[in-house]
Amino acid sequence: MLGLTLGTVLAVRVGGPSDLYDNDQPKTVAYTADIVLHDRWVLPRDHMPSKDDVHDGRPATKPPMYNWIGAAAVGLTGRGDEWVLKLPSMLGGMVTLGVCSGMGVYLIRRRDDGPLPGDVIAGDCKAAMATVAPACWLSCYATMKLIYTARPDMVLTGFMIGAWAAGTVAMDRWTKATAGGGPESGGKRRGTFIASVVFWLCVAGAALTKGIPALLPLVYVAVSAKLVHGRWRAVNAVQWWGGVPVAVLLVGGWLWAAYRVEPGHFMDVFVMREVVDRAGEGGMGQWFGTLWRLPAWFMARFAPWSVLVVLMLLHVGRHVRAQRWFRHRLGPGGLWVLLVIGFMSLSSGKRADYLAPAYPAAATLAGYWLIVVAAKHGMNAFRATLLAMLVATGLGVYQMRGSSAAKSGLGTAVVRFAKEVRREVGGESVVFERTGYNPLQTLLGRMQPGEPTAEMVAGARWLIAPSDTAVGDEAEPVLESRLISEVLGGEAGRLTLYRLGGREDP
Repeated sequence: MLGLTLGTVLAVRVGGPSDLYDNDQPKTVAYTADIVLHDRWVLPRDHMPSKDDVHDGRPATKPPMYNWIGAAAVGLTGRGDEWVLKLPSMLGGMVTLGVCSGMGVYLIRRRDDGPLPGDVIAGDCKAAMATVAPACWLSCYATMKLIYTARPDMVLTGFMIGAWAAGTVAMDRWTKATAGGGPESGGKRRGTFIASVVFWLCVAGAALTKGIPALLPLVYVAVSAKLVHGRWRAVNAVQWWGGVPVAVLLVGGWLWAAYRVEPGHFMDVFVMREVVDRAGEGGMGQWFGTLWRLPAWFMARFAPWSVLVVLMLLHVGRHVRAQRWFRHRLGPGGLWVLLVIGFMSLSSGKRADYLAPAYPAAATLAGYWLIVVAAKHGMNAFRATLLAMLVATGLGVYQMRGSSAAKSGLGTAVVRFAKEVRREVGGESVVFERTGYNPLQTLLGRMQPGEPTAEMVAGARWLIAPSDTAVGDEAEPVLESRLISEVLGGEAGRLTLYRLGGREDP
């Protein structure tokens, strides 16, 4: 059932209507194209028109980890299709799925809180958590959307949830090894060291994916040391004296290179806009006025499992004192979810995508409630994963029929037009005139920042322009697209492929 759930999610997203035109994905894939075509690895540029319709080839506004992975995917496959451009998100999703499954098992056996409620056998419970928790994570709207979206969110989630898992394991091992006051064994030292290495590599990876959110695993380790393990010294488990210099070296190397390439852009965007403005934009009034958004989005985007997360929190609260809630088996998962919501709420401008790193840990709470608390009502692993499969199927029907991508057809139109153009022009030269904010150039393996010059048009064999463009008598229309997003002034329009006159083969 878990395999069917995963297959349903991927089949619906990969084979369903394209949304590559939406959520700034054209800009993200343009950065990947710039790396592949121009080797601009430090600070890639796009070719998208700005709000004033100027094509100026602006540098990236996020660190380039997504595009590094995307460029490697294009290089390895030799293709620039939509699924290749979105492969970093799918890889991030697969990593997250594995961590979610592994942590479901780990959290069940990490602490003895007494007999498990209901008629649950401990061994069966561990096996069930390995499937139920990831099934819950897969079958929510947020996962189905982000696992096939060309944005950094799913890659960030993979790194962040990896840091959460590694930090949890490292602190658990350190606490057990030092509980009796005796020396650690060689195996425990190696286990703690490996977990701490993974933790810091994931922190660095998160920073190179989206910047500031990489601080959250550090906050988690500090808070978890006291609330979960009962002593601040537990932060030593992640061996920060060696990890901090390594993370600073990895992230600082890119920061320094980016500053050297574009110092003005670096200060205006990466320092002022992405850090200072996000924290203080709109003032305290806007910050307080939007505090409700992330909790509300969590309940909506992780439905129906978000309801089970709340029930799980209430269930544990009935059996332990409030100050000992985080000492429960699932305490690290609950703490991570609360910290993600709280940390991301610090931004005055809030988006639902910010919650993506919370969902895998929340899935372990929902899975525990299903197979442990609800066991007395006849729930088991098969029924829980069947429920997840049904939820995924319902979301899939919505994605195929009711989503904006399905109703508008704008993404499918640009992907189809790109395929038709590739068949027609092959490797011949193409110029683009006012083609708008969409991924057409990237899908064609081209990148033309700005409008074409007279020399570019004179040396080209093909022209792509809006269908109502006056192109002269020598330009022969060959193909016309369906409606494509944001062709002119943010409005959908049709594009036409013209064969430029006088250049036909004899």
